[in-house]
Amino acid sequence: MHDLQDWREPRNKSLDFVGGDLCKPLPIAENSFDIICSWNSFEHVPDPAAALAELLRICKPGGHIYLWFNPLWCSPLGLHALKFTMPYPQFLFSEELIETKMRELAGDAGGGDHWSHHKKHVDLMNKVRLATFREIWKNSGGEVVFLNETRNDQHLNVVANFPQAFTGRGLTLEDLVTDGIEVLLRKPER
Repeated sequence: MHDLQDWREPRNKSLDFVGGDLCKPLPIAENSFDIICSWNSFEHVPDPAAALAELLRICKPGGHIYLWFNPLWCSPLGLHALKFTMPYPQFLFSEELIETKMRELAGDAGGGDHWSHHKKHVDLMNKVRLATFREIWKNSGGEVVFLNETRNDQHLNVVANFPQAFTGRGLTLEDLVTDGIEVLLRKPER
């Protein structure tokens, strides 16, 4: 297992754990794993292209890398602030208001998120757009075996009702409705 911190529950403590930043070389030998799985992390890593390059480095030739993550930054829940009860708060409110509200809401959780107390909430996501992720898969050197981009278009009325919050940001319809990505890549044989 790998993460920045050891979050394992007691049942998983028997598994080996390697801490580190996925965007930098890990203390793991090249070509170590047949399959690598990642859940809900690629919307957070600061440099997804570097992270995927590191995963490809430690994956064996012919091995697979499975990534599943959501929500993407531009999607309705992209702020990852589930205590906000409306879609697209990352576009509707200022960063200052978001941070103030998140600190207030964290008070009922005993002092806030254990993973976010040193950063602004809006900086916990990498803000990478769908087109960039598509370019990362394409240019990674891995073969895309499977790609599923999930959509959530049920909140477009917010965009229609508050167009000024979305104007001038270079957003596409795909950015606003694509909320998750599931991709399986294969590392080519040498």
